[in-house]
Amino acid sequence: MDNKEKLIQLERSDLPFCAFSLPGSKEVNIILQRDANVESPKPEGLVMAPFVDKEENPTIYIRPDFLGPLNALDLFDFEYMHFEDSGYGVELYPRASRSAYLERCEDLVDRLKSGDAKKTVLSIVDPRPYNGTYTDIFLQAAADYEKAFVYFLQAPGVYTGIGASPEILLERQEDTCRSMSLAGTRRKGGEPWTDKEREEQDIVTRYILEKLTDAGIEDLEYSDAYDDEAGPLVHLRSDILFRTEKNDREVLDMLHPTPAVCGQPLDKAKELINEFEEHDRRYYSGYIGISGGRFSRYFVNLRCIEKKDYYALCYAGGGITASSDPESEWQELVNKLEVMGRFLPEYRD
Repeated sequence: MDNKEKLIQLERSDLPFCAFSLPGSKEVNIILQRDANVESPKPEGLVMAPFVDKEENPTIYIRPDFLGPLNALDLFDFEYMHFEDSGYGVELYPRASRSAYLERCEDLVDRLKSGDAKKTVLSIVDPRPYNGTYTDIFLQAAADYEKAFVYFLQAPGVYTGIGASPEILLERQEDTCRSMSLAGTRRKGGEPWTDKEREEQDIVTRYILEKLTDAGIEDLEYSDAYDDEAGPLVHLRSDILFRTEKNDREVLDMLHPTPAVCGQPLDKAKELINEFEEHDRRYYSGYIGISGGRFSRYFVNLRCIEKKDYYALCYAGGGITASSDPESEWQELVNKLEVMGRFLPEYRD
């Protein structure tokens, strides 16, 4: 049984799993759990946290009953039943509307000009009809986006989705840690970065540094912003290195959500998100990662698709400041949606 056949069998099963490829590698690994309980914390394994932790969007935990290369997995070692996707309380979302977004964005810019916040991330969800296998989408994304963390996660009855993220929230090896600030989005070969985009990225960098410093972490190093390619897009990125004896959860709670996915100041940005966004972000702009022993790695859940009944819900967002141009922000969202949306049949080249 090859990797594709294994994933198709698992996609039809009632087992929680996450297949993934790490940045810089085309090898597909998988973490697989024998029972359906994904809401109890585990000392090691996979963690997927939502944008906001609440009853309908619980943090997902998958225990590593198997963790390793997908080609080493023997499915005969696992008992499972066929799983029928009930839609998990599916809502009927309208297609993402350019005119509606522009109107909301213009109103938000006015609020930011009046001083309500420095930056707010405004996201959209674009539902696209799809009733095919998600295995094909994952394998194609893993092959195309070698610099990203690409995953296919199934937690039956809670969440099923695919994503490709270039953004590390936290990487740890013993007490040595790394994070990054990633903001600004351009197509490869596009125009030079604007002052607004550089300002947006600098806000994220300063926020992370302030959070770490306020927690008593003094051994900090960070890079100047540079171009970082992610599939067809380019972002502005700074790397942040530090040492701490704090555990993963303590550091993650400090960093999440960053201004890259929420805004600044945090509380004001959250209020504006609740006011201006008509959808539940669910696990979009949360984080996903794997911890084990002395090494762990967590990524911001950015370019992602959620499986809902006969729809693939594509999520994307962009940072809005007082100097934002709504039309440019809409085009940035279109570019971001294309990262994963291009694998859906009606959007293939």
